[in-house]
Amino acid sequence: MRAELENIKAILANRYARTRSSIAFIDESYSDTQLQKHSQFYVLAAVVVPVLALDLTRQKFTEVADGHYWNTTEEFRDGKTKQIETLLKLISDCDLSVVAAIQTEIFNGDLEQARRTCLLQLLAYLCTTEVKLVVLERRENARARNADNAVIDRAKRFGFLPKSIQFIQGHPGAEHLLWGPDAVAWAYRRKFVPGESRWVRIIREKAVVIDVSPGGQLKKKWPEPAKHFSSDPDSDMGSMSAVQNRSSNEIIAQDRDSVKLVMHKHSGFADPSLDPVELKDWVVREFSKPQR
Repeated sequence: MRAELENIKAILANRYARTRSSIAFIDESYSDTQLQKHSQFYVLAAVVVPVLALDLTRQKFTEVADGHYWNTTEEFRDGKTKQIETLLKLISDCDLSVVAAIQTEIFNGDLEQARRTCLLQLLAYLCTTEVKLVVLERRENARARNADNAVIDRAKRFGFLPKSIQFIQGHPGAEHLLWGPDAVAWAYRRKFVPGESRWVRIIREKAVVIDVSPGGQLKKKWPEPAKHFSSDPDSDMGSMSAVQNRSSNEIIAQDRDSVKLVMHKHSGFADPSLDPVELKDWVVREFSKPQR
């Protein structure tokens, strides 16, 4: 496994060296069991990092974990809520962007189809920003990883995504920046189960949520409006914010003309970039198993 992780590190380093824009790191959370009035849900979360801030952000993530391993679910199980809170606050305070694509109306209970629609809506939204490279935490088996590659390739051919967007599957053991979306996706899961909002509140001033569901039910379920996001250094963001913003700004200032931050002026809901009904129909048509 170590040799495989080193190979992934080398591949990622090569891609980073050729990238001049921000990079999106993506991970998931979902449930396939009956949950109160929710049947199922799927969340794909992205944390967007400016390429010149990769090393600094990775270092800060590693400091929070106090080591080279992180799994938010396990941290919570072990009672390490302070570390989770610190990581989410770090994501909120740094010059990073957060985007979550959430599906609550899952067609025929098919979570794989829900993943496809979340992934395509998330990537389509990111393609409207300066993001040119996406790193997705890879799944456990090769068949599932091939399925993710297939949906991206077909979406490009169909015209849902530009051919210029680069997509690579990474591993959190090789890239600690994947710990960020792991924590964000977990926070949204806690919003569903058990309806605990404290974790999402930490990042909500930074986060943009895309309601992937064709019926747009998420806004009705989560009526609480998000606050206006302010980049004012005098805003109430705590001492960690001041340290992180200074460090990131010093790095980003080295190449301000060629690297633009993907900073969202407002948090809250964003309209899907792709028509949800058209996308759902396309996914069903393209990937449903033929009946025998």
